[in-house]
Amino acid sequence: MASKTTFFLYFIEKMKTLKKGVFIVTISLIMMLSEKQSEAIGWFIHNDQWEHDYSFFGYVLFMTIIWKFYRWMSSM
Repeated sequence: MASKTTFFLYFIEKMKTLKKGVFIVTISLIMMLSEKQSEAIGWFIHNDQWEHDYSFFGYVLFMTIIWKFYRWMSSM
């Protein structure tokens, strides 16, 4: 997990403000689509009422919080 977070923080730190948002949305979309594909293959199963949009927004929120927390800790 730490290496994925490090990878994310390394690349997002190098980007300009608008590109950071696009990067987070793109990664979230890729994760949501990968999740759907993994479910279709049978690697895991969600509840029948699960909407993959929840995953998309969850990934966006999670990565935004990680980025904001990293910036906050770096400023100290």
